[in-house]
Amino acid sequence: PAGARGGKSVHPADRGVNMGMTTKVQENGLGLSVFGTAQVDYSVGAENNLTYDQVVARMGLCRATAVESAIAPYTEVLKARQRKAEDLGNALANIAAGLAQHKSDGSIDKTVTVGGETYTLLSRYGLATHGLASNGDINFGELQKLQTDIQYALDVNNNDIQQDSATLQGLVQKRDNAYSMATKLMKKANQTRTTGIRYIG
Repeated sequence: PAGARGGKSVHPADRGVNMGMTTKVQENGLGLSVFGTAQVDYSVGAENNLTYDQVVARMGLCRATAVESAIAPYTEVLKARQRKAEDLGNALANIAAGLAQHKSDGSIDKTVTVGGETYTLLSRYGLATHGLASNGDINFGELQKLQTDIQYALDVNNNDIQQDSATLQGLVQKRDNAYSMATKLMKKANQTRTTGIRYIG
């Protein structure tokens, strides 16, 4: 039915996250010293004289930043879906009350009112269909069809919430792992540098 089974809108987070990094890493071609890969022999962008560990740490920070930039859009989309679920749930409750009130006489041609609030809630998502008037009046038979459509839309939305929640959780985990790895490598690089200075001294 129109309005219930239409195509999903695509938000930026749905189109995926670009994890690519444009920072150029340049090996300066110096021979390895007694300190191995800890030797200062790499450049990242405008930064020179970096060790291998420092380079990897900076790449980890770039990845963490890229993932971080995707978390906010997903969070907003998830909040919007949750608001939609609440609105559709309230509309369904109003519809169920209207059906229960007028079902006893068995007439499907009778005009039923489900309140102007129901129209307002459904209009936000283009679901005020089947002749639902702005004051909430609708034919009893059409109201039954509208109930089916809204329930379907709610089920689809709830499924989207589950998928977005899983994606958001995965992004948060990737971000935390990237920051953790970068922090460990930076500590390792600092420790190696300190050891080298002491050795030379």
